[in-house]
Amino acid sequence: MPPISSQIYVDAAPSFTIGNSVISSNLAESRGGLGGGLYIANIKIFSISNSSVLNNTAAGGGAIYTVNTQNVTISDSSITGNAATDSGGSIYSDLGSSLMIMRSNLSFNSAAGDGGAVSTYVFYVILIRTKSQPNRPHHIPLAPGSLL
Repeated sequence: MPPISSQIYVDAAPSFTIGNSVISSNLAESRGGLGGGLYIANIKIFSISNSSVLNNTAAGGGAIYTVNTQNVTISDSSITGNAATDSGGSIYSDLGSSLMIMRSNLSFNSAAGDGGAVSTYVFYVILIRTKSQPNRPHHIPLAPGSLL
């Protein structure tokens, strides 16, 4: 059996919540190498709070990869030290409608492609009191939907 892509894999649920957790030191090797710590797909509401997602590695979304997830909310959390060999050092959010990050720390993440912190193809991105330094994207200027 091939290695599991992420520590946490969720597909096709109405909602999924993570709280007061640590997700650390994972390597995405299957499902296209997406989502080192979390792979979240086809969910209406996904939230993570009071948690740490650190030192994970993936091709896209070093810490978190979301696809077809309508509302993604990250609050009071730390996403640090993650790496993507392509885009989205901490978060790669694809085909969703909103990404909200509140009172969180996205630091020391890196991507060989776009978005050292976040690479996204969603309709809305909202950052509220969120620290995002220093993250390292490879491409400058950044592609649309990328955050240092």
